[in-house]
Amino acid sequence: MGVNLYLASEYEYRRGLANRLLEEDIIDFCLADHFPWTESPDHDDRIVEVDHRPSANDEYKIVCDMNELPAVSKDLIERMQPYESMAIKMGMRFLNMPITEYEEEKRKYLQHLRYWNYMLDHYHINLIVTHNTPHSQGKYVVYALSRVKKIPMLIWDACGTFGQRRFWGDSLSSIGKSVGDRYLELTRKRVNDFVLEDDIINDYDILKNKVIISERKQYDTKIITDRATFYAKSYKDKRRRYIYQYFRQICRSIIKTRSLDLFNQNRQWFRICRRRFYAYQYYKRHLECPISEYNKIAKTADMTQRYIVFFLQVFPEANVMPRAGVFSEQYNSIQLLARAADRCGVYVYVKEHPHNPGRSWDFYDEIRYIRNVILIKTNVLSQELIENSLGVATQSGTCIWEAISLKKPVFAFGNAHYWKHCPGVIDIVDEEQGESVIRKAIEGIKIEEADIKRYLFAIQLETLKEVNPEEEIMRVMDNSYKIPEFDLSDRVRLIKSFISQSVDCERLYND
Repeated sequence: MGVNLYLASEYEYRRGLANRLLEEDIIDFCLADHFPWTESPDHDDRIVEVDHRPSANDEYKIVCDMNELPAVSKDLIERMQPYESMAIKMGMRFLNMPITEYEEEKRKYLQHLRYWNYMLDHYHINLIVTHNTPHSQGKYVVYALSRVKKIPMLIWDACGTFGQRRFWGDSLSSIGKSVGDRYLELTRKRVNDFVLEDDIINDYDILKNKVIISERKQYDTKIITDRATFYAKSYKDKRRRYIYQYFRQICRSIIKTRSLDLFNQNRQWFRICRRRFYAYQYYKRHLECPISEYNKIAKTADMTQRYIVFFLQVFPEANVMPRAGVFSEQYNSIQLLARAADRCGVYVYVKEHPHNPGRSWDFYDEIRYIRNVILIKTNVLSQELIENSLGVATQSGTCIWEAISLKKPVFAFGNAHYWKHCPGVIDIVDEEQGESVIRKAIEGIKIEEADIKRYLFAIQLETLKEVNPEEEIMRVMDNSYKIPEFDLSDRVRLIKSFISQSVDCERLYND
């Protein structure tokens, strides 16, 4: 048996990646994600399209008869147990609704497991390629099955810091490892003679010069006004926007779909959306603490104290869930850091993400209860907090490189960040190690500009190029679903190399 690929990326499929791999005889067969309302690349009998939509929920009945699929065995459920908790938690990501019921999400998880176990076995998949961290419960189940069944999986993913670069790895915890390994090699050889490409230079310069000192007062006033306007409008119109989203999906199904069973598809979509709308209403009434209320309980930062600033990440988001792994609960990271910092006489300032849709009151109350933790208002400039701190702590996010550009150390939790071996980035695993690192930060952790530039060069060498994100946003806003022509050579080379190192083409599937 040759290479049977599951291309779990509707985006890359429309670009023609599957066709290119088949043309060059790199793979023998491709199961490809596809939205029914978008264009397909040139037809090839060796490609089977699979509807991408059910992975975001459990509506597999719109694409197959579930009665025909084998039941999930006891053995498979037991082997999947290390991933079950996160898979159930991933149900919170649907439509960004941070509320879920265990029984409902457990049932959905088992439906995802049953469907994808069958698909991987039926098509004898021995390689999975995706261009993104799993963003839905169904896609996380695919990831977990790849671990359990030992199917090699190649993941490349974008980050907000360097928008035209995609980092890659063979697991969630290894994304970015190739960059770190290349940086160590360049450092060992003391490589200093290189030229950085324009997109990396521009992105790094933006981080270094994010706020010009002379414009700080003007920026401060503007950002407060903009955020107040944004949040007021956001919460006032949220129900209206949810209803719009529901009917938009239905209309797209009617206009774009190729399926003849339009009525059934629309009924399924409307039922899901109605259920999520009721969940949102419950969440608003009982749990949500809007940013405006958060700022009432938060304080203005005292820059004269010794402190570490912890930047909260948007939740639920892929940076935290699933990439942060055991540290996906940010409260746990803050508690660990606070206990380590307390031994050193250091405060922990926690600043909410300005675009977070709202967390529960209980979350903030638990953080405020921790002895040396202080919540900071969102209108306090992040750059000021970083400049006057001992370092930055977080799961992931742009704040990591904002700190590095200011020569401040970063205390990272979990596997969410891609900056393996990056100068100044230190993973925190327990209280004792955290205390040791904080004491070193008090004494001063030196970060050299030459090391940073060398790491940027490693990013240039070990990442895939992507289109300009601003151009891509404009394309999507214009409802142009046709993917522009794109050079796939670097992706093809990476997949070819990955196959030669990882894929056993003679594997048999007996699960």
